[in-house]
This record gives sequence, structure tokens and C-alpha cells, in this order.
Amino acid sequence: MGQTVSFLGLARTSGAEGGQAFDLLTIDAKGLQGLLDQGELTSLDLVRQCLTQIQQHDGNLHAMISITPTDVLEEIARLLDRERAGGKLRGPLHGIPITIKDNIDTPTLGLATTAGSVALLSSKARKNAKIIDRVWGSDMPSGWSAVGGQVQSAYILGGVDPDDSTDGHSNPSGSSSGSAVEVSAGYTPLAIGTETDGSLVCPAGRAALYTIKPTIGLVPQDGIVPISHHFDSAGPMTKSVHDLAILLDVLASRPRSESFTRSLTGSWSDISVAVLDPDKWKFPEASVKPVDGAEAQIFANDVDLISIDEFELDGKNSEGVIAMYNRHLEHLRHVARDQGIERVLKTYEVDVILGPTDSGLTSMATGGGYSLCGMPLSYLDYNGRPFSVSAITRRGRDDLLIKVMSAWEATFPQRRPPPQLVNRP
Repeated sequence: MGQTVSFLGLARTSGAEGGQAFDLLTIDAKGLQGLLDQGELTSLDLVRQCLTQIQQHDGNLHAMISITPTDVLEEIARLLDRERAGGKLRGPLHGIPITIKDNIDTPTLGLATTAGSVALLSSKARKNAKIIDRVWGSDMPSGWSAVGGQVQSAYILGGVDPDDSTDGHSNPSGSSSGSAVEVSAGYTPLAIGTETDGSLVCPAGRAALYTIKPTIGLVPQDGIVPISHHFDSAGPMTKSVHDLAILLDVLASRPRSESFTRSLTGSWSDISVAVLDPDKWKFPEASVKPVDGAEAQIFANDVDLISIDEFELDGKNSEGVIAMYNRHLEHLRHVARDQGIERVLKTYEVDVILGPTDSGLTSMATGGGYSLCGMPLSYLDYNGRPFSVSAITRRGRDDLLIKVMSAWEATFPQRRPPPQLVNRP
């Protein structure tokens, strides 16, 4: 998958002119909303600070393909500030900047939708993707596109090693890499990416972020350049689980009575877990070559989840050919669901399965249409790259994965911002 990159837009709200000091590398949307509510910050000032952060760092990180013109952004921010001053709030993300992956249509902001392809540079969508309206009211290395070039991790000094494997330890992973990198670099507190197979959870894991690929169909795909109508889903990328739940509420048009924030318990009570052995469940060496000091140490249990090698039918991997053959889609669903996830959950009487994010677990979620989340765990001794753990559960139980992420956030150490960006002018 090519580089996924984003533009800067506004996802609802504002205050009065202010200059409250805060750290864009660590503050989340909830913290910003508190400053806006208290009148210590305005959306106009916040947008200007985000633009400054982009200008300082994107010459190196290449996370952005295009940005809404500054005068347009500032006028929107002023409008939202006026609305806040008048007591009108459009929603919990009122006045918070957000970036959007460049395969999602955004014509109202005057931007093309390129999906990172030169062929689409002059494309003009006729209307916004449905999720945008809701927010408003290969052989190439991962993270690369013809339009934007190579996205660089904010955590890795020296950028992507040209001799590294396609998804190696210096790589930000793909294809929502731009969306993940910009949140980790403090451009905005929130981003929307998309995933077919690993394109949300893998780059989020390498940026120490929380994310979720929602159950297929929960978030509308209208206005998004597709890879597969069977597999694709848009999803949030954030520094905190609270922000993720709020943004997923918006994307899924969730009524307040069914808000995902109800699952933010911070507790493991009533959650039973099975764990995959990371030595068995990891990317092949052709994708991530082994390096001393780059072992991701996570707990092991090793339930016997069927291998994604079983996706093969008649000498072909069914995940790669389902667009042409219904028989392959049926085979893929049977392996991923009946022989895979559902069998393990039932046999071991567990609610969720945990495993390394950089593994075939992403393909199992794709093949079965399952929800999959990613949670930051730690950092490699080798080069400081973050790594993460993913959790998968039954289709339609996105609320349970929010609960798991909330418990995870309350259990493990707080995520760290990119050291090379800390305290830099």
C-alpha cells in the first residue's frame, strides 16, 4: 500500500483569543477541549499552532500531502470561536483540528483526493465522503506514494533505512502512515485513516497511538477511494482512548445513549483474554528482517489459532483474489471465522484474542470482517521504534474493544512522544 497522507481540517468548535501553553506532542483532544471550554485557548490560536508544528517538522517527516489554505482554516476557526462564545457547540470535537487520509473525499475544503497517486492529482470529487460531513456536523516500502514520497517516522533518527526490508524497523508502516505520523508529531490531536489489511493498526502501533478498524459496515465508506468493498473501513487514530471513542461516535453517527464512551471503564473485570505466541505470530522476515535488539517483548500464551496460510485455495491466496471469485470469498470467511476466530473464542471461552500487531492477525480480521484494535506497548531497544499489541473479538463488538483499550491504557505506562521532537523550537 502507498503512503497515506492527510490534510488539515476542523472537526467542530472554539473559544476566545488566548495563548495558553501546552505541548502538542502530548495533549489530546479532551485536554484541548478543556482549555477551549475554560476560555484559555481559542480555535484560531490552536489552528495557528498546529500549522506552525507542521511547518517545523513536515519537511523531514513528509506526513502531509495537502493543507487547506490558511485563510480558509482561520475563517472556519473564527466562526467556531464565535459559536462557542454564543453558547453553541456542534459536538464534543467542536473546534478541534483533525487530519484526514488522502483517499477520503473533501471537496468542500478545496482539496483533491489523490490516494497518493499521480494519476489522481487533478481529480475533483463532487461531494464530501459521508464521514467528513459527520465530522463537520508491493515492492515499494510501506509509507511511500508517488505524490508525497516517503513518510518518515517521528521516532526514528535518520529516517527510513534504504537497505531495510519493506516494512522494517525504520519504516512507519502503511498505508495510513501519514495520518499516524502527524498525530505523533503533534500536528493535530486526531486523525482519520483507513484500513484494508493492517493500514490503521500497523502505522498507529509504530507511532504509539490507539486505533481501531471498526467492524465492516459500522463506518460508511461513501466517498473513500476503495481497495475492497468487502474489507475496507475508516477509523480513528488518537493519543488516548477517550479521544478514540469520541471520534468513533462521530464517524459511526452513534447516538449519545449508545456512546462508545460508556465502555471507558479502565477495568479488566468481565474481560477474558487469550494470547497468541509472538514468535509464531509475526511478520515474515521478508517484510521485517530480524535485528539484534529489535525483539518486541510481549507476553505469550499460544492458543492454536489457525494460520493465515490456510487462506490458500487452488494455489492462490483467497484474500488477494476475492474481487474476482465468490468461491474465494466464501473460503476466506470460512477459514477466518469458522475455523479461526469463532472457534478459538468458543473453545477457550474467552472474549478477545491478543497478539502482536505486526502479524497475520490483521489478515484474520480482514478475512473475517472483524473489528481489530491497536494499543501501544513499548519501544524497541534497537532504535526506539514503538511497537504495539492488537485485540480482536466478534463482529459488532466494537464496544468491547473500546473497553479493552481503556483497561490497557489504565494498566500500562503512558505513551511517550518522539524524543527527537521534544523541546525543539
